Amino acid sequence: MAIVSNPFRRSFAESRIFSASALIAALAEVLKRRGVEGGWATLAAQVGMAAFRLAAESWLDEGSDDLGVHLNRAFDQLRLLSLQASGI
Repeated sequence: MAIVSNPFRRSFAESRIFSASALIAALAEVLKRRGVEGGWATLAAQVGMAAFRLAAESWLDEGSDDLGVHLNRAFDQLRLLSLQASGI
């Protein structure tokens, strides 16, 4: 595996994972303070981070100036998937 064999890449990958984990924990904490139950707050933070990651990748791939368009698209898709899964 390339990440394991290259110490710099491994360190960078571990740093990104830690940063994402820290951000998810911070988002979950804010949601809890706003009254969202613990497990649900963590789930929402994780899903939100995943949607953000997809939006950012799409934004970078397209070279677009407006990250907001990609964020809206990602969260719209997430809402659509949620509605389809619930049968609405």
